Amino acid sequence: MESAAGAGRAIHPPPWRSSALALPRGVIVSSTRAEGDREAPDAAASGRPRQDTPLRTIAPAILNHYPDLSEAQREIVGYLDGPLLVIAGPGSGKTYSIVLRALNLLLLEKARPNELVLCTFTEKAAFELRDRLAAAARKVRYTGDLSELTASTIHGFCNRVLTQHRHRD
Repeated sequence: MESAAGAGRAIHPPPWRSSALALPRGVIVSSTRAEGDREAPDAAASGRPRQDTPLRTIAPAILNHYPDLSEAQREIVGYLDGPLLVIAGPGSGKTYSIVLRALNLLLLEKARPNELVLCTFTEKAAFELRDRLAAAARKVRYTGDLSELTASTIHGFCNRVLTQHRHRD
């Protein structure tokens, strides 16, 4: 294979499979799964959900308090099958969707606050994520302790992890 620059370098596929869904207004929802995580051939016959059809469930409290979710936002909020990357342009509802996805995971008890990490590029956006999540949690009457949830810049989060584990052997 040739690289895009034509320099003759081989491009190898990544060691993980990515499923992406193109959504309206330029939103892309992508999840990654390790190559070895493929389902057994008889999974569909056993009645288990297929791995390439992720489970989507939205807590009733979110549906009641946020009825204006678009189909693209419902895809993001209801995605429960592991990590999720949302790529979209300005004004497309990324922050809104990510906040509601985190709240959905908490309401459905799929995660605890100390198990969630919300990352973005700027400190301003990280504070916005934290504040919006707190406001949304109050709106739906979530009673859990959000003080252990991490909302940070990508660089700040990486720095915290490296600092915390720098003395490990």
